[in-house]
Amino acid sequence: MHHLADTETVLYDRIRRTIAEPARQVFWAFDQDAWTRGLNYDTLPVSISKGIYASVRDGIVHQAKAHYEANGAASTSTARLASAR
Repeated sequence: MHHLADTETVLYDRIRRTIAEPARQVFWAFDQDAWTRGLNYDTLPVSISKGIYASVRDGIVHQAKAHYEANGAASTSTARLASAR
């Protein structure tokens, strides 16, 4: 669950930057093992990561839907994002 929450937060940051700063395409990688060690996931309650995942996923769906609607893209992409939850 911790890794899923990390991945969602990184994806959310990437989506927001891509929409807001399209000319500045820089995608930072992250070392999931380093995050696990450095952020002490042995002591982090899974419920916290579960909440982070759910909230960030909602943000991703919202941003993607708004972007696709504003730019005339197919709504099926948003439906796929929402159904992935």
